[in-house]
Parts: sequence; C-alpha cells; structure tokens
Amino acid sequence: MRTPRPQIREAVLTAAERQFRAQGFRAASLEEIARDAGLTKGAVYSNFRGKDALFIAVLERHVAGAIVRYQSGLDAGAETDRIDALAAFLAQAAIDDAPWSAAFAEFALHATRSPEVSQALADVRGRLRREVIELLRPIVDGGAASDVRLEHAAILFVALGNGLTLESMSDRSRVDKALYKEALERLLA
Repeated sequence: MRTPRPQIREAVLTAAERQFRAQGFRAASLEEIARDAGLTKGAVYSNFRGKDALFIAVLERHVAGAIVRYQSGLDAGAETDRIDALAAFLAQAAIDDAPWSAAFAEFALHATRSPEVSQALADVRGRLRREVIELLRPIVDGGAASDVRLEHAAILFVALGNGLTLESMSDRSRVDKALYKEALERLLA
C-alpha cells in the first residue's frame, strides 16, 4: 500500500528540519534528509524542487509554530505583565531554537545570491511580520499605534529576537530574560 502524499511531505519536512538543525543548511544533504525520513531522494524531489524550496517549506512551518508559541507567551502574560511573559518566552526560545537560528542565518546569507530564493524568503518573512503585527497591536503604544508604527515595531521585534539569539549563541551568560525585557520595553512603549 502506498503512503499518501501528505504523509510523505510531512515526513520529509520533519526530517529536513532535524537535519538542518543538526548539520546547518549547507551541510545537510537531500540524501541524508531522504534517509532520515525513510524515503528515497526521488520522494524528496517529488515534493520539493530542491534544497532551497525544502528549506523555505520548513521555514514556513517553523514560522507558523513560532506564531503559535509567541501567542502562547502573550496569553500567559495576559493577567500579569505581557512584556515580561514575552521576554521570558523569547529568552527560552533563544536557547531552544539556537540550532535552527544558526541554520536560518546560513540560509539567509545563501538567499542573497539568488533573486528567486531571496524573494521566497522575503515572502515568508513578510507573513511572519504580518502575524507579529497582530500580536503586538494591543501592546505597542498602549494599543494606539499607527499601522506604520506597528510595521516598524514588528520588523524591530523580529530583528531583536534574531540578534539576541545570535548573541546568546556566542555567550549565553550575557543574554537573559532581563535583557529581552529591557529591549522589549524600549521597543514597545
């Protein structure tokens, strides 16, 4: 009995994320990803045009999960300080997602060499920013921020998370919840 295509796609995405986290973007190969998924390289190619397209698909899935986790971080702080709850979430995510962040940084540099890949990455990041805008809308400027202010806050929020995560990877002792909270308070006040 043949495995349904959605199950194959899901197996490839799961294996690819594991390999990208473990090996980085460049070092991960489609052969290793296929082997990890228990499939052939042909099964990978029947679902994705190549490694760039596969990484973009993993990134889309990762972004969707991050939005859910961001929302959970905000919801956890609904009764108390939402910025404090979000800072705690981001500080923990910097530790948990460090291998993914390294692979993403590597891919982002790779994407600058291909207009098509760069555009695909920009599209995914644009969707992330739109989601972050909605998460930040009730917080920024006490809920009274303009659309331009929210767009800027979302870009800075994502950049803050990326930058502090990279800093944390090089020296975890220098980046903690208090630093995230200070940065978020300055950004969102």
